[in-house]
Amino acid sequence: MNNSNLSTEHLSLAVYFDAVSKLELLLEAHGNKAAAHIKSNCLVDGRLNGELLDRQQLASFDLAFVAADLAAVRACVAYAEALESDSSAQSVVLLFCADTLNTVLTKLIERTSEFGIDRGHLLSIYQESHVDSLLTYCISAEFQASVGLTIVEEDRLRLPSNLGEEKELMGASFFRFANDVVIPLAGAIHRQDLDIPDSILKPAAQLGCFGTCIPERFGGLQPDEAPDSLGMIVVTEELSRGSLGAAGSLITRPEIAARALLSGGTK
Repeated sequence: MNNSNLSTEHLSLAVYFDAVSKLELLLEAHGNKAAAHIKSNCLVDGRLNGELLDRQQLASFDLAFVAADLAAVRACVAYAEALESDSSAQSVVLLFCADTLNTVLTKLIERTSEFGIDRGHLLSIYQESHVDSLLTYCISAEFQASVGLTIVEEDRLRLPSNLGEEKELMGASFFRFANDVVIPLAGAIHRQDLDIPDSILKPAAQLGCFGTCIPERFGGLQPDEAPDSLGMIVVTEELSRGSLGAAGSLITRPEIAARALLSGGTK
C-alpha cells in the first residue's frame, strides 16, 4: 500500500464511502462466483449431492462469513447515509466497513483454489487507487485513534439506533438495568465462576427479557403478525454490554425453547 503521510491524505467521508460501496460490489461479485463454483462441485445429474457438499464444508463456512460480512457493510452504509449530519458516527461506521472489507478480501485470497477465483486478480484489487486509499487510511492507527479521541471528547456512549421510539425505550430500560444490576455483580460472577443469580434473573424477567421471543398472544413481546428480532437484539446488546457471561446470553435458551414450542407445541 501507499505509505505517504497519512495526516495529509484525509479525503472527505463521502469519497471513502464511495470507495466502500465500489469495493463491496466487487467483492460481492467474487463471492457469487465462489458460491457458483462450490455449487458446481456438488452437483450430480443436476441435483445437489450431500456427500460432495460435506467435502466443501470449510469453504462453505468461510463463504457464509464473507456473505454475512458484506451484508453488514451494506447495512452500515445505508445507516451512515441516514446520519449525514453526524460525522462522528459516520467515522465509526467507515472504520468498521474498511476493516471488514479488508477481512473479506483476505478470506477470499486464502481460498482461491476452493472458490475458483484467480489469486492474481484478487491481489490486484489492492492496487486500485480507491481501494489503496480506503485501506491505507481508514484502518490505520491514526484514523482509529482519531475516532476514539472524538468519542471520548464528545462523551458518547452510543451511536443513534434509528430504530424508532419503541425500540429506543426498550434499549434505554435495559441500558439502565445493565448499569444498575448486571455490572455491579459481573466481576464476582466471573472471578468465582458463579451461576447467574436470582438478583439478575428475577428483575430481568420483570422487565420482559424472556418475553422478547414469545408472541404477544402468549403474553410475550413478539408481535403476533410477523416475527421481529430487533427487540431481542436490542436487549441482548445492552445485556452483553453489562456482561456477556452474566447477562448477554440470557435470551439464547428461551429463544430456542420458544421456537421449539411454537413449531411443535400444543396450546
